[in-house]
Amino acid sequence: LMLCVADLHSAYATAPQLVAAVDAALAAHPDAEAMILVNGDVFERGNAVARRTEGAGDWALLDALRDRAPVVLNIGNHETALVDDLAEVVRRARERDLVVVSSIRDTRTGR
Repeated sequence: LMLCVADLHSAYATAPQLVAAVDAALAAHPDAEAMILVNGDVFERGNAVARRTEGAGDWALLDALRDRAPVVLNIGNHETALVDDLAEVVRRARERDLVVVSSIRDTRTGR
């Protein structure tokens, strides 16, 4: 079972409904192996709370999803909306046991 979400943009008001929808999908397929693909744009600079907290609510949502199934984060163009250094975002994601994929290259390191 693969669940795919995208363009979350620090949507704190709808995060509980998203987690509930994931829970419902997992409950409907209790024997299926599951994976959650977050297809970019988790963060949003236009959300004042996200900006002040460096996306604490977004990271909490990713943690909640990861607690339910393995999460693959495909880096989008908004992943540096709150933290300018993409390497730091990747480090934080991997620290949470998220699998990070991207076609974006860091010109400083080639990674």
